[in-house]
Amino acid sequence: MRFCQQHWGALRAAIDARGMSHLVAKDGHQAVENMVLELEGREQEALFDPLMAAHNMIARKALEHGGLYMLTGDYCPVCEFCKHCPPPPAGHRYQTNESYMIDGPVDFLVGIAIEKGLMP
Repeated sequence: MRFCQQHWGALRAAIDARGMSHLVAKDGHQAVENMVLELEGREQEALFDPLMAAHNMIARKALEHGGLYMLTGDYCPVCEFCKHCPPPPAGHRYQTNESYMIDGPVDFLVGIAIEKGLMP
């Protein structure tokens, strides 16, 4: 599974638009360190990274709806979700599947960042 450039850019833009870019891991090494701490059960020591958190939320939702085939290639979780799932009902907070998959997790993570005292 791999985000396409369009959706990875949209995810980064959504994080930036909500003022959370300063919380994103500075590089791959820091992102991996955070994952290792979380896997070891030491998540309180890991830095909050909204980009990786949103990535994981989106990947989980895509796997839940699409299935394990998504792990067999460079399938973008957002593209696949948009192709195979019906759009949200009229009047839903997120009007498109793309918005549901990107804005939904990022909006949720804003609340977590505020709760952790990382944002006003």
